[in-house]
Amino acid sequence: MTLTGQKKILIVEDDMDIRELIAEILTEEGYIIATAENGKIGLDYLIACLPAERPDCIILDLMMPVMTGIQVLENLQKNYANDLGKIPVIIATAKGSPKEDLSNMPSNVTKIRKPMDVNELIDTVARHSQRP
Repeated sequence: MTLTGQKKILIVEDDMDIRELIAEILTEEGYIIATAENGKIGLDYLIACLPAERPDCIILDLMMPVMTGIQVLENLQKNYANDLGKIPVIIATAKGSPKEDLSNMPSNVTKIRKPMDVNELIDTVARHSQRP
């Protein structure tokens, strides 16, 4: 188990199997996990969190019902740029899925391909969950 200082990760993923697998992997690495099954629930969770309870990193699926990952990012940047919009985000996107234009995304956003390599997932989360 990696010592993470009890970092909290929010996983926003509509596929229950993927969401649970990521949560299991990161729990074994010592992270505290919160999950949401779509972007609206994830955004509502972020807005409701007290500053001390906010996640250190968000893993965000792009293609979801109700609210897509891009819509979540746009909302965070438009309405919460100085607060929630600064939380590091890892976009999870499936190989072969429609290409999303991530060129205008802020510097706190990175991309990882699904299916995810476990080691790449762990390394990416570790890098992006470091608070300044």
